[in-house]
Amino acid sequence: MPTVDGDLPSGSNPEDFSAWAFGTPDPRPAAGLVLAPFRGVRFDPTRIEDLSTVTSPPYDLLDDAETRSLLNTDEHNIARLIHPRPESSDYADAAAALRHWLANGTLRPDDTPALYIYEAATTPKAASTDTSPKPDANSPTARARSHAAATRHPETTTIRYTTAKRAGAGASAATGTPGGPIGSAERASGDAGHNADPSARGDTGGSADAGAAPGVERGAASADGRTDRGSDASDTPGAVPGEARLGGDTGGRAAGRPVEGADEGVGRADECVGGSASEGTDAGTGGGEGTDGGTGEGTDGGAGGGAGGGVVLQRGLIGALGLRAEGDRVVLPHEDVYPGPVRDRLALMSATRANLEPIFLTYEGGGVTADIVDDAASGEPLVEFRDRDGLVHRLWRITDPRLHARIADDLWPRQALIADGHHRYATYRLLQARQSGPGPCDYGMALLVDSTRYPPRLGAIHRVLPGLDPETALTAARTAFGVTSFTDLSPALDALAAADEPAFLLGGAHGLHLLTRPDPARLERAVPASVSPLVRRLNTTVLDRLLIDALWNVPRDEDAVEIVHDDPAAALDRARATGGTAVLLNPLSVRDVMAVAAHGDRVPRKSTSFGPKPRTGLVLRLLDQDGAPDADGETPGSNCG
Repeated sequence: MPTVDGDLPSGSNPEDFSAWAFGTPDPRPAAGLVLAPFRGVRFDPTRIEDLSTVTSPPYDLLDDAETRSLLNTDEHNIARLIHPRPESSDYADAAAALRHWLANGTLRPDDTPALYIYEAATTPKAASTDTSPKPDANSPTARARSHAAATRHPETTTIRYTTAKRAGAGASAATGTPGGPIGSAERASGDAGHNADPSARGDTGGSADAGAAPGVERGAASADGRTDRGSDASDTPGAVPGEARLGGDTGGRAAGRPVEGADEGVGRADECVGGSASEGTDAGTGGGEGTDGGTGEGTDGGAGGGAGGGVVLQRGLIGALGLRAEGDRVVLPHEDVYPGPVRDRLALMSATRANLEPIFLTYEGGGVTADIVDDAASGEPLVEFRDRDGLVHRLWRITDPRLHARIADDLWPRQALIADGHHRYATYRLLQARQSGPGPCDYGMALLVDSTRYPPRLGAIHRVLPGLDPETALTAARTAFGVTSFTDLSPALDALAAADEPAFLLGGAHGLHLLTRPDPARLERAVPASVSPLVRRLNTTVLDRLLIDALWNVPRDEDAVEIVHDDPAAALDRARATGGTAVLLNPLSVRDVMAVAAHGDRVPRKSTSFGPKPRTGLVLRLLDQDGAPDADGETPGSNCG
């Protein structure tokens, strides 16, 4: 585990800094993959009716223009807390705002620890009468554009290659009014579900109702198909829509007894804190009206219909992830991290004493956890709203300790890949290193998605070099690559998608040029022998080592290289506006990224854009939330922030 005394080390290269931050195996018995329940903090729906106005994209997709736009919509937008500050900021303003929102009830903690199910889905489509010819949905161009539309946020965000500075780099924020809630922003507590016979559903308990999903409570539906805030006379009082529980008494760990460490913000994964499990708890119905149930047009396999229709792009569990050193081979990074962004997030988390947004991990599951998640998501969500990009976000809550125990047993032997959030995971590890003894900083908030049910979408990250003249770039590239020229973007993107890797599309003020078949001798000289065969063949390695370093002699820093997620047209627009060069590339494959991570290697920085990224602001985790003051008035584990 890294040692943190005062500030972070400066002057480290990314490789050395990453090895220091992610750490070597800890001198303790091996531990598995853990996602523990915690008491989430959420916006109070009686004060915030439309969650689209207070949630945001992740911090590293926020430039100044987007932050201003979000805060103009609602002063309580989570962007007020998470948006990057100047390098010297101590985030005292973010800490003060968080305390104020907690004090005045804008944010409120949930009563019991829970695992939260998060879902992002497309907006349900109305029946269309348009019979005009449609472009081929399976063409490379259509697939690339469909992916970009599904994964990007409403604006095209240009982000610096290194994120010490994150001022917008010519990106234009989209305008428009948030889509608002679908039905109510949150399903108010009411009467829901029916009494269950534990034996009716085998070992899972659950409902005896036809079509019911095990362990899920339901909300009553109004005439328009939305969740009713009232109660149903036939329902059992006290059940909460959006919560999943397991009927019947399983005994043993299911008792939910108080456990050691319960005051540290997290209950043990196999023993959720918060009282004993009730016997014969309720279960609810399956999918809501309009549920597609199928794969959906143009989506990857495994994505099914959402609770309110549309196609599910992502569904997973938000919980407190047990932190592991990289050498333990449980939580696997695939990118190096830089001191600047880690220092920035460390200042924020230390000031607020909170995890304000989840990192995003994937794992190969297909077991009990996946079944519990999908069963729970077939009922009425606790939260549902549409963002201004048209994506629908939903949240459910699993509070039953017996379900927590089954999930814990299923996850323990597995590995998880960090898809997005390497700098925040490194920050979690540094907070853990500051902690004396066990405590809340042994965990960090994370979204864990089963890739066998909901395969991640991996988009390209294009480069823009504002200071590199396109003709100069092309002349140098011709010395090591075959070049094919195009005048139109659509056929050029088709050719890029069909080309053998590594391949790149150069663009600027005039024309588009496909680079293929790099000279093997030039490539051998450009890529150090120490780089593993798995990494040597990646297009981003060739881009960094051969094109940017060797042929163009451009430093890979924030001023010389900018990045644009997913949108090739936006990258070209940026290059033309600056008189520079855009480099468009295909996304890496998920298989290649997994292979690199499993081997203990790293892909070049900004090689991957996993999506869709979870919406920030649905659930927060306070490090002191469950802490009881000791005799000196201090909260246990408070020294970790």
